[in-house]
Amino acid sequence: MAEGIVAEHLRSGLWRRRLLSILGSVFVLVALVGAPSGVASAVSSPKWVSAGYLDKFQPSTAIPSALSCPRPQFCVAATTSGQAYVWVPGRWRPQESSDAAGADVSCPKPTFCMSVNTSYPTAQTYDSSGGDLTWHDESVTSSETANPAVVSCASASFCMAADGTGGEVYSWQDGSWAAAQQVAGTSDSDAFSSMSCPTQSFCAAGAQGGIAFTYANEVWGSGTTLDPGEHSYLDISCPAPGRCVAASGDRKIFTFAGGRWQSNGTLASTGDVVSLSCPTIAFCAAGLISGKAAEVVTFSGGRWTSPVVLAKDVDNEDSYGMSLSCASSRSCMAAATNGKSYVLR
Repeated sequence: MAEGIVAEHLRSGLWRRRLLSILGSVFVLVALVGAPSGVASAVSSPKWVSAGYLDKFQPSTAIPSALSCPRPQFCVAATTSGQAYVWVPGRWRPQESSDAAGADVSCPKPTFCMSVNTSYPTAQTYDSSGGDLTWHDESVTSSETANPAVVSCASASFCMAADGTGGEVYSWQDGSWAAAQQVAGTSDSDAFSSMSCPTQSFCAAGAQGGIAFTYANEVWGSGTTLDPGEHSYLDISCPAPGRCVAASGDRKIFTFAGGRWQSNGTLASTGDVVSLSCPTIAFCAAGLISGKAAEVVTFSGGRWTSPVVLAKDVDNEDSYGMSLSCASSRSCMAAATNGKSYVLR
C-alpha cells in the first residue's frame, strides 16, 4: 500500500515540488546567515577615478609640487604658488594663510605636516577652534645659500630635510632644527631629489647622479650609485626601516634590504618617473610623465602593472610633472600639473 502511494507521488511530481521547496528554504537560510567562514568573498580591484581640480575656480594657479596622504581620505597638497590644499572626503579645501611653496610636504599624521621651499620650512597643525590648518614659519638655517627641497617626517617630533643644491641635510627634532650636516660623498653642487624616513632611526635619500644614501644610528653613510648619469635622479620610498624602493628617472627599479641595494628591472613605460610611494613592502605606485601624458603604474602581487594614463594635457616643461602619495594599497592620490587630481580606491 505504502509503496503504491510513494510511486503515485513520484509520478505526480509532488515529491519533486517538496524537495525544491526544502532546498529553496536552505538557500534562503544560507543567504541570511552568510557563507561559511572558509569561503572568501570576491573583492574588486581598486580603480583610478577623477577627484577634480585642486582649485576648481582657478585651476591654472594650483599646480601641485608635492602630495602627502597620512591616511585614506586625507591628503595635503603643496603647490608652486605657495598655497596648500587639503583633501577631505570628496573635495579639496584651500588653506588661505599657507606658504607651502614649490618643493615638498610630509604629513606623518593628519594633525601635523612639514613643508619646505627654497628658503624655509613651515610646520602645519590643526587649529583647535575651527579645524582649519595653520602654517607656522620658521627658518631651517641662517645660511643664505640653503635650499631645502625635500623633507620626510617620521612623526610629529622628527623630520629630515635635504638641500636641493648643496648636499646638506637638516634634522628637525622636538621643535627645533639642528645645524646643517654635509653628507659624505656629496659636494656643493649635488642636489637631493627625495627623502624617506619611516622612523626616527632610519632614512634614505636620493640624489642627482642616481646616488642613494641611507641614515642609521644618527649617521649618514656614503652613497651607493644605482643609476649613474649627469641628469639622473632617484625617487625613494621606504615603508619600513631598512626596506626601501627606488626608481630612477629612466624607469629603473631598485630595492634595499639587508643593508644592500639591488636592481629589480625596468618599468614598462617610455616616460620619466617623477614620483614614487610605497605604503607597504608589497605595494607601490609610481607616477610618470610621457610627453604630455601623466601615467601611473602600481606594484602588487610581485609585479608592476602596465601604465594607466590619467591625463593627456600635462605641461611636460614643468619640473614636477605629477605628485603621488599612497596611504595604503587601496588608497592613493595623484595630482598632475594641469591642476587635476585622481584617487585610487
